[in-house]
Amino acid sequence: NDPEMQEKFWDIYLARAHIYLYMKKYNLAAKDFRIYNIYSNNITVGYLGEGDALTKLSRYQEAVKWYTKVISENSTNGSDQILYKTVVERRALAYFMMKEYSKAKEDFETIHGFGDSTIKANYYIGKIYTKLNDTNSAILHFEQVLKFSDENYFSGNALYEMAKIRIKQK
Repeated sequence: NDPEMQEKFWDIYLARAHIYLYMKKYNLAAKDFRIYNIYSNNITVGYLGEGDALTKLSRYQEAVKWYTKVISENSTNGSDQILYKTVVERRALAYFMMKEYSKAKEDFETIHGFGDSTIKANYYIGKIYTKLNDTNSAILHFEQVLKFSDENYFSGNALYEMAKIRIKQK
């Protein structure tokens, strides 16, 4: 816990944080990401890692805070779109888990046009519309999942969600 040593070997904290994530020791991972953020110039990696660890701990409100920091950092320095899409998607999922559906929908709509994210975004937007009892919009988005999907996880779930809606309508 010597601050001088922590500053000297900050990169070790990043490596250990990733190991802790793999070992499912999320509290320890979050702690090491926090130390990494203090001493590193690449805080984006630390913020993202801490958000992921907190998500695994179901501490979604805190995770959203870190994901938002990554998004604002990424938008100001013009970093790559893949990182931006990934972080917005993770924040959207955290909002979804907190039942903040309007914020989740807004984030999913943001990543809607990013290639493979279109399927996931449509699926979750459909789920949000289901929660909001807008079944027509939900079905529309689930159909989009089937249109763009090549038999992945989301296509089977979209079919299931559509069937549930149709059964309720009868």
